[in-house]
Amino acid sequence: MKKFAALAIALFFVFEPLPHALAENRQVNADSLYVRMNPQGFFVGTLYRNAGFYRQQTSGDYAYGYAGGNFQGCGWVETAWTIAGGSTTPGCTSPGFNDTGAASRQYLLANYASKVNDYIPGQSLPLANGGSSVRIKSGIVAGVYGNYRGGSHQNFYFNIDENTPLAWRWVSADGRSVAVNLYPGTANALWGFVLREKLPDKLPYSDGVSR
Repeated sequence: MKKFAALAIALFFVFEPLPHALAENRQVNADSLYVRMNPQGFFVGTLYRNAGFYRQQTSGDYAYGYAGGNFQGCGWVETAWTIAGGSTTPGCTSPGFNDTGAASRQYLLANYASKVNDYIPGQSLPLANGGSSVRIKSGIVAGVYGNYRGGSHQNFYFNIDENTPLAWRWVSADGRSVAVNLYPGTANALWGFVLREKLPDKLPYSDGVSR
């Protein structure tokens, strides 16, 4: 009996997961790196080369932790595009969100968004992971940014006009910014944010109806 108890204790210490063993300061080793709400999930921001990331959890090819740069918040990034180094203040006190489907849309609505292109309360719409096709208003230009945090846009990329193909994915909780996919379905596809006022008053949802 004592031998069995000793073996059980030994196995416990060998196989018990140790989350703190994953904790490590890392930094971005790419020109840019998307921050996502969940692994392979919703785009919520962007980190840039040498920006700090404090890894606290992993899931497949993704790591969760506190992202620095102009994001300054918790999220998931692709581990392959980070390397050991840097110094980032840890700020994630709870496990990363790691669900998919309807649960992920509800989490997005609860924490980031006021509207999502494939969700209408009480209805089930077709999924449109790249967004629903839309153009900015005629005769104006709109700036595209890598981040929208604290009510302001950060990391300006360039201006676009009504001829630029894009698709909207979600509208920020304050209604001022829209997460969009530029040149969707091409090698130049890019996630970013544009001012809500630059897009049509009604946005097309994935069921083809503008609201």
